[in-house]
Amino acid sequence: MHVLSPLLLAAALGGPLEEPVLLEYAGNLIAEPRGEEPVGVKRFTMTALARPDGDGHQLAFVVAEQGGGAWPWPERFGQLAVAKGEANGKARPRLLHTFNGTKYPIDLPLPVFPAAKKVNAGEEWVEGKYAFTVAGNARIGDRETDRVDVATNFGLYESLWLEEGRLLVKADRKLFLGRGDRFRLTLRLV
Repeated sequence: MHVLSPLLLAAALGGPLEEPVLLEYAGNLIAEPRGEEPVGVKRFTMTALARPDGDGHQLAFVVAEQGGGAWPWPERFGQLAVAKGEANGKARPRLLHTFNGTKYPIDLPLPVFPAAKKVNAGEEWVEGKYAFTVAGNARIGDRETDRVDVATNFGLYESLWLEEGRLLVKADRKLFLGRGDRFRLTLRLV
């Protein structure tokens, strides 16, 4: 069920994140069993309001999940501040997925990339356990995006496609749940 209105196009506001913008994302969590076809497990939506605030943004969000478990309603929404490479707040957008009888919380990518500065082509940096590389660019729909690959000691963790280096347009993440069962989380601005 969609309570908030659809996406207000950032381009109509003079560029992403110069003014408050309502963002709506749709995503999937898909099981990828070894040697078999991927199996759809969970669908979800995330609606967020991004409002400029000093050097960063305030985010208010709500997540709706279908399939494989879900958070109680008070855990499905919240707000946080994103600035200078950090995201601060009690709540973060996340899913709760039940797999083989165990519940796994899964953080979702933030609608505003929490880098301390705008990303530039070919740039690389490390924050905590994550290594970031601006790996190229692509056109997604009518948006020009930069692809940022995020790696850990175990290899590529996720790829993020960002408009003007800040606004999340698409995300693709590899996850392992249970005893090494592989899943893929995808998220896209609609």
